[in-house]
Amino acid sequence: MNENDMLATVVLRIDEICWRTKLSRSFVSELRERGVFPPLVSLGARARGLPEDELDLWLAQCLALRDQMDSLSDSVELPQWGPPVVEVPYRGIVMLRREEVQVRAGFERSQVYRLMEERLFPWPAPFADKARRWAEHEVEMWLDQRRSERFRDLKRRQVWPVSRPGSRPDRRPDRRPDQRSDKRSDKRSDKRSNKRRDRGS
Repeated sequence: MNENDMLATVVLRIDEICWRTKLSRSFVSELRERGVFPPLVSLGARARGLPEDELDLWLAQCLALRDQMDSLSDSVELPQWGPPVVEVPYRGIVMLRREEVQVRAGFERSQVYRLMEERLFPWPAPFADKARRWAEHEVEMWLDQRRSERFRDLKRRQVWPVSRPGSRPDRRPDRRPDQRSDKRSDKRSDKRSNKRRDRGS
């Protein structure tokens, strides 16, 4: 058994499934009754779970269904669970609620939907008409792209500090170094002349 086979045998309990999908227990049970969610595996007694790879496949199918939507207002019906027909783009997929997306991106609700209408922000996966969740890895990828663009813009504008890290900036830039040195030399010459006068007296 190789490492991939060992990872595929990880079974998630219902609490972990609800956390990964951000769906309630009752909604997961409703999806199971409709046959659009993978069946749970009996772990003995009343314990049940779902292999992690099957949950990733189901979430990947929901994301693929999302990619076929023409607009956010399209009504989508989840297909019956069956043999996987898509590839998992990311292992360990975690979904986010809209409130969590707003916290991650720092946007208000209206701004998130405005960017989605302009196709400038990831769309959510449709679990139902009023139950849509965003893929965490897509939101993080979007944030990484914004950071990269920001750094490219800053470098293009050449706004990086010229001074070395840790150097103390001059608080009075109008004063030139040669002026400071001239004043110091004048003070020293005055002190020497005063000493000579004292000795002569």
